[in-house]
Amino acid sequence: MSKPKRKRKRPGGHHTAVGPTTEQILAELRQRVVELESTDAAEAGAIWGAIHKLLLKTACDRAVVGRIIVARDSDTLTTLVGALERGDTESFGETPEEAAPSIDIPHETRKMAMRAFRKR
Repeated sequence: MSKPKRKRKRPGGHHTAVGPTTEQILAELRQRVVELESTDAAEAGAIWGAIHKLLLKTACDRAVVGRIIVARDSDTLTTLVGALERGDTESFGETPEEAAPSIDIPHETRKMAMRAFRKR
């Protein structure tokens, strides 16, 4: 005896989950920033994690968000939240020249480093 055929689902017949709106994300972000200001630095790890998740849902540059979270810079975070509330995310952040400073390494040092790299 063979298996019965499976019924095919009709397109559009399923429910899609609707994510939080930008206003909801900003409200929760403001709440987390207030929590962050009132807690100790040792206990703020979970709050920083929640802030990181919320910031990734916004239109912010991920590199800027990463630098803020890694440095745990609450002043820059407050400035970023203010920029998000105004809808001004493009002007926030660093220019490419500031983001990657050029490091001038002497030629002899680079030459010795390449020799050591090749030998290993």
